Amino acid sequence: SSSSSSSSSRVDLFSVYKESLEKTAKGSDLEQDEKTLMRDMIINFFIAGRDTTAILLTWTLFNLASNPRAQHKLVSEIQTFFPSQSIFDSSHPDFLLANISNLYDDTNSQVSSFVSIIEKEMKYIDAVLKETLRLYPPVPVNVRECVKTSTLPNGAVVQQGTQVVFTSWTLHRLERLWGSDAEDFVPE
Repeated sequence: SSSSSSSSSRVDLFSVYKESLEKTAKGSDLEQDEKTLMRDMIINFFIAGRDTTAILLTWTLFNLASNPRAQHKLVSEIQTFFPSQSIFDSSHPDFLLANISNLYDDTNSQVSSFVSIIEKEMKYIDAVLKETLRLYPPVPVNVRECVKTSTLPNGAVVQQGTQVVFTSWTLHRLERLWGSDAEDFVPE
């Protein structure tokens, strides 16, 4: 088929898992627990990706709604890169959402071009997203258990079995690292 052309060199995670499962099944009895583990890993991966994206989008919209200056600066950047798109009508109450489907047509090339421009050239949207992640990390607290006694770069020794708590929520609000406005949404 035409989909299996040179662009098929791109591999998705599900295909990797499926191939691994098939290879494991060949020549051995694949335990139901292994199938269940594989299924659970895939589901966890997709749920985690969905939740973190939803968290980022929710807090980004909150930050932009709470900060009209940043919202207008972002709209201005979008209009600079997509001047022919009529998705913005500032007289419309939902001007960010009005006609958003005009950005996409039935071809992947326009979507790919759109994503490429955002990733490589649109600095303010990148700053908005990173600032949102700084203030509202999807995983604000993380706990790990030390599997073997280790020495940290500062010389502190962490014994095997010790639980280590890392809180990005707190780290990302430290005034000594971020300045006196550490609690504020400042994409610049």
